[in-house]
Amino acid sequence: MHGLRFRAAALAAMVVAAVALPGRGETELKTVAVEGRGETREAAMIDGFAEALRQVNGVKLDFTRELSGVFSETASGGSGGTSRETSYSSSQSEKVRTATKGAIRSYSVDSAGRDPDGTWTVNLRVNVASYVAPGLGADSRRKIVVWPFG
Repeated sequence: MHGLRFRAAALAAMVVAAVALPGRGETELKTVAVEGRGETREAAMIDGFAEALRQVNGVKLDFTRELSGVFSETASGGSGGTSRETSYSSSQSEKVRTATKGAIRSYSVDSAGRDPDGTWTVNLRVNVASYVAPGLGADSRRKIVVWPFG
């Protein structure tokens, strides 16, 4: 009898949880104002779109630094004496790769024009879709403590 009551209570709790909590995440639109620059108007707009996605969704950054050094020493001797030459050279290279992704739902161009140096600058207002995870937010999430019995 107790097992039947427990099963009924568990089933009722699952039904309430299924109805009360959303089953899948949703998207919301976030509007950001950005500036893009480029050699052409289209390149400036793409730069602005990328900046909007970085602001809303973040950016993945890969950084690589390579250092190398060469040390050489030359000694020569002859009837006039001994000479020694020492040299050291080093080189360094850095590679930075950034990536971002997301969906732009719509945008509007607030202004666009060429700068005196010939590059384009555009000011955009971009609506970026942002994923909202289902369930309670991190600040209102209930806490649970697991304590051993006995």
